[in-house]
Amino acid sequence: MNKLYLVIIAILTSIVTFSQTIRLTNGNYFQDGRFKHYANVYIKDGKFTFIKPKVIDTTINLENKFIIPPFAEGHTHKIDNPKEVGPDINAFVKQGVFYAFVLNNFSSNVKSNRNELLNSKKIEVAFANGGITVTGQHPSFVYERIISDIKEWWLPENTAKIKNSRKGENDAYWFMDNIEEVDKKWEAYLKTKPDVVKVYLMNVNKNETQNPKTLSENTVSYIVKKAKASNLRVVAHIESLDDLKVGLRCGISIFGHMPHYNVNFSKELPADFQFTELEKKIIKKLRPVIIPTLSFNDEFSIVRNEKNNYQGELDTASFNRSLRFQKTAIKSLHQNGFKFAIGSDREYFMSELLYWFKNNFFSYEDILTIATKETPKLIFPTRKLGEFKEGFEASFLVLNQDPLKNIQALKSIELLIKQGKLIVAK
Repeated sequence: MNKLYLVIIAILTSIVTFSQTIRLTNGNYFQDGRFKHYANVYIKDGKFTFIKPKVIDTTINLENKFIIPPFAEGHTHKIDNPKEVGPDINAFVKQGVFYAFVLNNFSSNVKSNRNELLNSKKIEVAFANGGITVTGQHPSFVYERIISDIKEWWLPENTAKIKNSRKGENDAYWFMDNIEEVDKKWEAYLKTKPDVVKVYLMNVNKNETQNPKTLSENTVSYIVKKAKASNLRVVAHIESLDDLKVGLRCGISIFGHMPHYNVNFSKELPADFQFTELEKKIIKKLRPVIIPTLSFNDEFSIVRNEKNNYQGELDTASFNRSLRFQKTAIKSLHQNGFKFAIGSDREYFMSELLYWFKNNFFSYEDILTIATKETPKLIFPTRKLGEFKEGFEASFLVLNQDPLKNIQALKSIELLIKQGKLIVAK
């Protein structure tokens, strides 16, 4: 444990109110895509100021280290099981994550989970609660599998049991097959107090009229209208380019996943996405954000199926095809005006972040900006987060090395400060 760490622990753990003022000296701060050295930065009332306060209670020399805003996890399903919330919080903190978007969860757990988050004072979360889909479709099977606790869930006899169960309905998911169902259930849905509304668009181009497998465009448009009336944003799970276009036409500006994120790359897929002039106008108006969930590794595979008990891994050829597709797709979406946020939809945020760096989806400067500025602002759009500017929340991470020169520095966070106070992961 180095001297700086011991000094800051001694100082910041003694600060019990935001009324204390702190002077930070000799730090390199990541702002506007680059590190800039500041001789003095001040913290007053838990916020940054560049105007020297009349009284300074404490001075901390940052010893020329590198300072970045905290990370945000833009797509997770952690912070759900009450028995695991404590470990989840600490796992996020160890990775430097202070903000999270939980884009589907058990509504019945939210009250107790919010209390634990409030008591921990470590990370802040926006919850979607139960997602809206059509009868029998994703994510109902996932949550019924969790409720059933059946280990070999992929076996046909177990799959049948899970598909027939509806224990998580109106809690982890809602079936709203049409506008009438929306009207019937909307008030009960709002009583779960979601921070955002999650809807599921599941390959609309494959939709069967007699047996719909996804929300219709009319129903989604109606949900968006209802959500806006309640000052709620809508996030859409998408599978295909058509899903994305339906979401845009309905006025949705946040998309979980990118088109074709979860397909079997046994062959090359067209990734140079085309948009009509009308669609381009909608994109320009909405400035939509995509959370693409890009990373592949042993924990996640796009070639899982019943034949391999859903344990398949990407072979080299399939991985290379997937990576080519991802890079072309991201470039195409970016050129068409989409913005991006980072989210893993997996166990570890840091694995997703390092995957972006390793495969150069954007410049290192842009990736770090997405992770520390754009994603926090997506989750909490009304707050001053992710920048070292006057009046912004004084939350940051201290690194020993420049992450733009050595991305592994992101895995060795020396200090975590939240609104002027030291955060310690257990």
